[in-house]
Parts: sequence; structure tokens; C-alpha cells
Amino acid sequence: MKIKSMFAAILSTALSASFIFSGCSQPAEDTSSKASESSVIAESSAASKDESSENDNTDQSSDNGSTIEEQTTQNVLNLNVGETYDLNIDLDKRNIDSKGLTFLSSNESIASVSEDGTISANKVGVIEINLKNEKGESIIEYVVNVSEAPLRQENTITPTVWEVTDKNGKIIYMMGSIHAADSAVLNMPDYFETAYEKCDSLAVECDISEVSSDTNFLFDYIKLYMYTDNTTIKDHVSEEAYNNAVEILKSEGLYSSMYDLYKPIMWTSFIETAALKESGLSSNYGVDSMLIDRAKTDKKTILELESVEFQMEMLAQIPDNIQTAIFDSYADENAFNDMQDDLKELYEHWKEGTVTAEEAIGDTEGMTQEEIQLMNEYNKIMLYDRNIGMAEKAHEYLDSGKTVMFVAGAAHFQGDKGIIKLMENDGCTVRELTTEDAEEKVREISVITQTIDEVSKEETDPGVPKAA
Repeated sequence: MKIKSMFAAILSTALSASFIFSGCSQPAEDTSSKASESSVIAESSAASKDESSENDNTDQSSDNGSTIEEQTTQNVLNLNVGETYDLNIDLDKRNIDSKGLTFLSSNESIASVSEDGTISANKVGVIEINLKNEKGESIIEYVVNVSEAPLRQENTITPTVWEVTDKNGKIIYMMGSIHAADSAVLNMPDYFETAYEKCDSLAVECDISEVSSDTNFLFDYIKLYMYTDNTTIKDHVSEEAYNNAVEILKSEGLYSSMYDLYKPIMWTSFIETAALKESGLSSNYGVDSMLIDRAKTDKKTILELESVEFQMEMLAQIPDNIQTAIFDSYADENAFNDMQDDLKELYEHWKEGTVTAEEAIGDTEGMTQEEIQLMNEYNKIMLYDRNIGMAEKAHEYLDSGKTVMFVAGAAHFQGDKGIIKLMENDGCTVRELTTEDAEEKVREISVITQTIDEVSKEETDPGVPKAA
């Protein structure tokens, strides 16, 4: 079975929940082939925390078993003027809830810190921030380097952004996202920026930032992805595919034998994490994640098209035969390289605004009838059924009068069953934004300036006739 066809939807839907447990870059050393559920959860949670820490440009070290009171590490944060940073994301939520913590900045003019631990970088300089407990004891120290924000570079990407207008003239904006990218996504084109500035809300598939470090949440849902009948992955997939998958993860330092308790859908996330590592792309630059962080800074409302719980349960309900078919594709010795190529190719198409239905949903060329049937069933679960619900959400936003930047995985917008087609079928007018849409703002400013100049001339030049 062709990797590209079966993985197309996963690669382009930017399904957030599938990455909560992925990115396991430092699996715990394992002394038995049968690990407890809590051990697996702890390992996955630690890996997720590692990725979050890397994304926040922090240099931290802590004992996984320690509480806040036992941490004495000095952390270094690098911020630009105007940026904010939430210190609470580095802290154990149980301690945040139960302790009277106090944040103190050594120089509020350089960077201030609120009672809830949000740093605001005000001007260039270096400060220290101390976190103290209810006894006044210093628990954690932060050194914050504040630099000038870099000048905005000329953008090099042109992803597709749609303006959707309903029968009453109300407008929302839509864009397909991609969960793996590079720093180019930090510099979006002017037509996107113009649309984004008009929006008071950002709608995304789901916001995992509130649950990705919640061990209790992970414990509740991890069991959905584990075998509970005393079998392991090796009892359900081909030996060749299993051996190749293990070798891929080992070569990237991502393997632990406790993963044998996981079902194939989890291995999909692990293998894709390895492919991302080799492709040069990173989920840290996922468009959804980037925009969520930006919208929070800009005080825009975050709307969820789905819940994390919904996505977790949906993934777990993918039929075993489909999960196994995807896993067995690892038997192809070129599978891992193909995944890397597909990730990079899809990203290039996204950057250029040239994602097609075949690229996003899957190309059936060369597939058997059975494989086509499996892919269609897979796409129905992952895309088509969800597209209907997302289109309904879009209509809710239009009816509410909110101006929304509506962002979902790129595949959700493609084809006859995609969101764009569904909106058109419901009577909406859809058009792609272009550079001209960004220039409208410039033209408006020019017209206003010209009018002011003319008024000034009228008041000083008696030769200019005045309006009646």
C-alpha cells in the first residue's frame, strides 16, 4: 500500500490530538516488555513537556519526581520587546492550584510579571524574576533577556486564504493549516495579515495547550490506544513491518519496548515524529499552534471547532483493519523516506497555495480496490464527517456576527466534500484573497491623506473653490 495515499489525510489535517503523545525523544529505560499504564503515560507526558520546553526557548533541567519546592534550577528566557510569556506553563498544575506563589521582577520597566505569572517584555535589558512560595522562599529563578523585535522580513509564502460571505453579507476568513513547518510561517503574507487584523476571534480544530501537560487527562485517554486483551502490537501486524518500525524509531533514539502495548494509531504518531525529525520540519512551527499563541497575545477569542476529547476518541475508533493496513505499509523499505518526502512536498504546496485534493486527500492511482475502500473509509472518519460539523460551526460564527479567522487542516477544505464546497452549496460566496486585498488598506490610507491635503490647501489657498 502506498504511504502517500494512506497518510495524506494525517499529514495535512494537522490533527492536534494525535501529537499530544508523540515526540517521545527521550524514552525511559525499560526493564521489561510489559510496562504498566502509568509508566507509559509518564514517559509520553515527559516527552510532550520536553517538546514544549524546546519551543519556548528555555534551558531547564528538573527531576521528573520533584515538586516545585525541590526545584532550584535557574531558567533562561529570551524574549523580544512586546512579547509575553506564561511562566505557569513550566510549573506543575497541582502546585499552582494549591500554593500561594508570588512572582517578583527585579526591574518592572524592562519586564513586568503579573500575579498569574505572565511576563510582559517592555524594553531591552536583562532582569531576574523570582518565584517564591507562601513562606517567602525563592523556589525558581528566571533570567530574562529582552531584545529588540527583529524587523519584519519580506514574506516568502503564499498559502491560500478564503473570504467566505453568506447571503446576509457577513464574512469570515478561512485557511488550511499544516502541523509541520519551518520558521517561514512566522512571516505570513500581507493579505493574511490584513484579514487577521479584521478578526476578533480565531477558530482552530482544538486547543491542546491546556491539556498537553495534564497527567490525569493523559491517563484517562491513553487507555484508548492500548491493548487490554494481553496482546501486543506484534500480535496484530506483520513481523516485517514491526521490525522496520522498531528500527526507524531506534535510529532516531525514540524507541522503547513499552510501546508494544500501543495500538498502530499511536505508532503512526511515533513514526511521523521520527520523519519530522529527519525532514527538517517541526511541529513547533505548526500553523495552528503558532496562531493560537499569537491570538492569545493579541487578546483574540479562541474558538474550538472540536474538543480534544472528541479527537482522542475519534482516533481510537479508527477500525483495526485500517490501523493495521497503515502499519503494515512500514514493511516497504522505502516507507520512511517516502514519509519524509511527502511531508516536505505537502509543506511546499501549502506555502505556495497549491494544495490539491489529490495531494491532501490521497491519490488512488496504483491502488487495489480493497486499498481504495480502506482509504475512503479512513477519509470518511478523518475528513468528510468532520467537514460537515466544521461547516456548521462556520455558519454559527457567521450568524453570531463574529469576524473569525477559521483554521483547520488543509485537507478539510479540499474536494467535493471539503468545507469550501459545503459553504458554496449552502449559498455562500467564496473567493481567494490575493495581494490586492492587502493593498486595499494602503489605497484607503492614500485616499484619506489626499483628502486631508486638499482640505488644508483649501484653507490656505483662496484660489481653490470651496464646496457649496
